[in-house]
Amino acid sequence: MVNFSISKVVNFSLDKHRSHGQDVSEINPSSYSAAHKSFSHRTTLPRDFYERSEIAVVILELLDEVCRRVRAANQKGRRVGLSLTYAGFQGGVYRAKTLPDFTDQASDLYPHLLDLLDRWWDKSGVRAVSVSLDMLETGSDAIQLSLFEDRTRRHRLSEVYDEIRTKFGETSIMRAASLLPAGQFLDRSKKIGGHYM
Repeated sequence: MVNFSISKVVNFSLDKHRSHGQDVSEINPSSYSAAHKSFSHRTTLPRDFYERSEIAVVILELLDEVCRRVRAANQKGRRVGLSLTYAGFQGGVYRAKTLPDFTDQASDLYPHLLDLLDRWWDKSGVRAVSVSLDMLETGSDAIQLSLFEDRTRRHRLSEVYDEIRTKFGETSIMRAASLLPAGQFLDRSKKIGGHYM
């Protein structure tokens, strides 16, 4: 007589479902409506980048994607982070900076990311770059006004940019920097989950 424990029978049943591509776990319907705690985007480069200008282009492309997703979630963030993985995937650095105001604008965050790059990058070859934004607030339509620039107009411009990409596709509008040899935007747009479609 074979003696099976209840846990083995349950595990066998789950394995049977999984082997047939069935997920029988319960779904939490409110999980999609929960506010995000952070946004990030990462890319692995096709070769090691040694020039600051090349890394700066990749940072800007990743930041644009992060900010687009933040705006889509109706959130703004205060802490921006930069992660660099060095050549051969051996070591790297992660640093973050907290800002005085919440924002969802790449133009507000980009100078701070470049500052982190200049302060902490040891000039090693860079093979992967990640940009993040956290310390988020949700649902605020408030825009920090400035005497020196029209932030309301810049915010509306970002909304139009997002609308164009949503309606006509990811590559319908992009920065000219993405056309430089260091640009990864067009190549990444052909992939899903880092793999070519």
